[in-house]
Amino acid sequence: MADPQFSILSKRFFLFLGLGVGVFLGLSLYGNWGEVSKAFKGFSYWILPLILALAFMNYLSRFWRWELYLNQVEIFLTRKESFYIFMSGLVMTVTPGKMGELLKSYLLKESRQVPLTRSGPIVLAERFTDLLAVYLLTLLGGISFAFGSRILWVGLLVLVLGLLPLISPNVFHKLLGFLSRFSWGRRLEAPLTEAFHTLHDLMGFRLLFLATILGIAAWFFECLAFQVVFQGLGVEVPLVKATFIYAFSTLAGALSMLPGGIGAAEGSMTSLLLLIQVPKAMATTATIIIRICTVWFAVLLGYGFLKLYQKQKH
Repeated sequence: MADPQFSILSKRFFLFLGLGVGVFLGLSLYGNWGEVSKAFKGFSYWILPLILALAFMNYLSRFWRWELYLNQVEIFLTRKESFYIFMSGLVMTVTPGKMGELLKSYLLKESRQVPLTRSGPIVLAERFTDLLAVYLLTLLGGISFAFGSRILWVGLLVLVLGLLPLISPNVFHKLLGFLSRFSWGRRLEAPLTEAFHTLHDLMGFRLLFLATILGIAAWFFECLAFQVVFQGLGVEVPLVKATFIYAFSTLAGALSMLPGGIGAAEGSMTSLLLLIQVPKAMATTATIIIRICTVWFAVLLGYGFLKLYQKQKH
């Protein structure tokens, strides 16, 4: 990656970091600063490596899915290069819908001259199966929460509307016909058609099934990490409820289209914890810890792997 582009990436990283810190400060004030400080002091930090290991299992599961997608579109890399590129993409976790992970496509184009129309659909397929996996995990905790059904119906609508153009040639060609009315749309017709055919290959039933299973496993690891956070705080929250709350909040954050779901995910998580009678200070502390150990841990790892990848290429 060219230095100016990396500089822009760094500026955005610190901008989103500032936003995240602001949300954490707001949560701490909401939960009562003194009580939240006590909760942090009382946290069993020896359990932190387990939480981070579970978060890392999320990345490994998604990397396995990434490998399946690469093989499907016949992009062949060494396992090491593939892993470095995948992990580098995590630096863009705090972009709306994680679509900044198209960075992986840029790195593939830079190092292997892979066209964006061939690798970009992989990122779209990843996001779709992530959304589907989190939605299915949310169903486990179900509709027992008062407003849970509304978000679930919205999520289902987004999935259906998102899937139609991805797998239906008729819907795609109608969209393409609409775009062709504009000069800029006509210029995009060829690359969009190529991207659609690639995406269609990625959305076949067998691959979609395998990718969704890997997505469910990946996000369940983070749900499990969330439950372990409560063990560290000495608060009892059943795994089923922890799974629902984490998955629901992740879904709410994704649908908000805010960078990394920042604000929306934390707000949903804290509110749902309060609904199941978790003390306010413990709820805000648990939310801060799990977000640091998942979202910001991913960004930090991504930043490190991107720097390592750059050093190897230059």
